[in-house]
Amino acid sequence: MKLLIPFIFCAVSSICLGQKTNNLALDGKVIDHEAHAIVNASVELIDEDGKRIWAQKTDRDGSFKVYIDFEHKYELVFSNLGCQSKSLLINTFGVSCGGQEWGYEYGGFNVKLEQSKVPTQTIRVAEIYYDPNIQNFDFRLLQH
Repeated sequence: MKLLIPFIFCAVSSICLGQKTNNLALDGKVIDHEAHAIVNASVELIDEDGKRIWAQKTDRDGSFKVYIDFEHKYELVFSNLGCQSKSLLINTFGVSCGGQEWGYEYGGFNVKLEQSKVPTQTIRVAEIYYDPNIQNFDFRLLQH
């Protein structure tokens, strides 16, 4: 019995250490010009090579949630039929190993899609990035 307790402790410790690190959980809503939810808007995560690696439709509240790996750059693209597409740049570089173990949540923001008869290229509106000065994620606006 005395040997069983250390064995269990070692087994549990190795399982915990072997688990994949957490990630950045982003959530928000896609809304129209009157702040109404846009149901079934497309939300896509694009990697640095331009490859779509994740996609989802917004729910009945216009909400979405995506989990993003650390040490990468992505573009999160929002689109809906008859609307101008917008995107957020996501930069998850620079998070400490300790921070990666716990993961981060960043969200509660709205992405407003406006109607457009002739949609142009996707407009990059903001960048979400890790700021070591505040030891958390922050954003900066790129365009309005």
